[in-house]
Amino acid sequence: MFLKVLWQIALIAIFWGSGNALAMLLHSTMPGSIWGILLLFCALFFKMIKLEQVEEGASAVLKELVLLFLPLVMTVMQYKALFITEGWKLLISIGVGTALVMISTSVTIHLMYRFKKRGAI
Repeated sequence: MFLKVLWQIALIAIFWGSGNALAMLLHSTMPGSIWGILLLFCALFFKMIKLEQVEEGASAVLKELVLLFLPLVMTVMQYKALFITEGWKLLISIGVGTALVMISTSVTIHLMYRFKKRGAI
């Protein structure tokens, strides 16, 4: 089980690395991680790989997502004075950004369930 999840995470990392290489090759302003996600989506959509080949690995990574927020919290604590004077701008951008992420995620999940019901994925 552990090796299967590790293999799936490695497969996701291969797409991430390929996306980074593609971004560098194209001199793209879009981050390589986004290119990697697009490559993974295309591979899933065109059935080059099956969802079962990355599903458990992706779930494992998402479970540990909270660890990515620790550096952000430490930075806010380090620049407390700046946060007090300019914090309202940050709060607005965080609020708008969070709302956009939540909306885009819900739309994506809704569309994926519709595709899954049709048997497209």
